[in-house]
Order: sequence, then C-alpha cells, then structure tokens
Amino acid sequence: MTTGAAAGTDGPLLPDVLDWVRELQGLFSSLLPVLLGLGVLALWFGTRRLRVPASTVPAALAAGYDPVRPPPVPVGRWNARVTEHGYRELHGHSGVIHLENGWLGFHLAGVPTPTWIVPTTHLRAGKYSVLSQAEVWIDSEETGRLSITVSHEQIPVVVGYDLKNRGQRRHADEFLWLLHQSGARVQQD
Repeated sequence: MTTGAAAGTDGPLLPDVLDWVRELQGLFSSLLPVLLGLGVLALWFGTRRLRVPASTVPAALAAGYDPVRPPPVPVGRWNARVTEHGYRELHGHSGVIHLENGWLGFHLAGVPTPTWIVPTTHLRAGKYSVLSQAEVWIDSEETGRLSITVSHEQIPVVVGYDLKNRGQRRHADEFLWLLHQSGARVQQD
C-alpha cells in the first residue's frame, strides 16, 4: 500500500473542511459592511425616485371637483405639515395646502386666509428619501426652502415618528406630479 508521502504528496488528499469554513467566514465578514452599505444606498436612491401617480382623483375630490369632469388645470388639496428647512417636523405648522389655477397656497389650521401663496412657475420642488422626516421640499423666493409632508389623511405629530407610511409617499408623488403639471420645476435633491 502506498501512503500520501509515498505518492508524492505532503499531507491529506482532501483539504481540511475547517480551513475552508474559516476562509469563507473571513471573506463574508469583510464583505458584509460593503453589502450593507450598498443596500442602504439602494434604499436611499430608490425611495427618492419620482413616480407618476396612478391617479390624481383623490386630490381633485379633496379640492371639491368632480373627478369625471376634472378642470383643465391641475388642482389638489392636501393636509400638510410645513416646516422650515433644517428644523424637525415637531416644530412645523399643520394646515392645508391648495393647488389651483397655477397657484400653491398654505392655509394654517383654522385660518381662512392663506399664510402664503406662490405661483407654481416660481417653485422648485423635490422629494426626500424615506429616511427623511418630511416627504417633499419646495423652494421659492417668496417662501424660502420648506419641508412638507402631505397626506389626504390627518398627519400625526408624534415624537419618534420618523419613517413615513406608503400612503404618504403616494400622496407626495401625487403632489409633486401635479406641481410639475402646473409649471413648477420638480427635481431630486
């Protein structure tokens, strides 16, 4: 009988399984941070993508229009939480945003006259990532940069309520789409 040494080899014929496991563990532990980083980047960029809403009927209904015969210009009404850029949503103001006839206005809760009103052609707007506190930002000379969360439902103001639900993301898409249709420059931040 010949042994491994007599056959010209210096050890066992099959590699040690534990050595393979240790090599794979080392490779996996060094790639894990890279894979997690790529996943976070994919989430961040994927949630910032502007989407065409499936329907703008809820915005037209909220603004008081018949969705069967919508007006020729984009219209909409949303509950909103408006915060100056750089502040937390907790320090913002609740109210209603109206989009009609090429104008965007914010009515503070309980106040019949608009707090501010801006022609949509003077607006720049964009969408934040899902990791941000607000959904949308707008910027104009009249208002400065504002962070806005829009929804057709009431917007809860809860400490620690950082991640938005899918409904608010859809409402943000609808809001940005109608702003774009009204003449605002919509971009990604």
